[in-house]
Amino acid sequence: MNFKHKFVFLLPGLLVLIGILIFPIVFTVRLSLSSWDSFFPGLDFIGLDNYIRLFTDDQRFWESFFRLSFFSITTVFLQYVLGFSLALMVWKDIIFKRFFRVLFLVPMMTTPVIMTVIWRTFFHESLGPVNDFFGLFGITPLWLSDETLAKVTVIIVEVWQWTPFMFLLLLAGLLSLPKEPFLAAAIDGASPLRKFIYVTFPLMAPYRLVQLLFGSLKPPK
Repeated sequence: MNFKHKFVFLLPGLLVLIGILIFPIVFTVRLSLSSWDSFFPGLDFIGLDNYIRLFTDDQRFWESFFRLSFFSITTVFLQYVLGFSLALMVWKDIIFKRFFRVLFLVPMMTTPVIMTVIWRTFFHESLGPVNDFFGLFGITPLWLSDETLAKVTVIIVEVWQWTPFMFLLLLAGLLSLPKEPFLAAAIDGASPLRKFIYVTFPLMAPYRLVQLLFGSLKPPK
């Protein structure tokens, strides 16, 4: 098969890639360098004026930037810690291993509509089970009304939904690790903690990088 024939077979995939990825990126960059008004169709090229105004005059941008940065860092860190803990637990020989693997994936498979109903019910100010528990101590937090608690609530829901995705990535990494370093550590008499610190954790570095990239690039729902 010559190069021309190979290109013909690649052409459909390339067209789809250009249509759904490359073209929107190019159009967005073009739009950001222009002045556009919905009442007066047409793009007037203005260079970097939009970016200069965004970084110097728009206080709302910086507020949104810091909030989103805090949200992303917090959720990715918690997802990694919880996902890695669950992956380590299932990686070992435990009872009902397959059952737990499926159970941990339930949050990720839940549709957004159902998830919204469930968590709104959980954090309802007067009828939710969360406030019923805190009510035993004379506390009734306003989870969905208070600004700070609303942020905490959103972080909890985001971590709950996407920890299974991190769990899958990290479990796949654990299952693909070579056995020789662990056998050598066992022969040397290393404790489980030392095996984790000096063998498991360093070997998981590539998968940790992938997890952090996916978690950082994934837009919040």
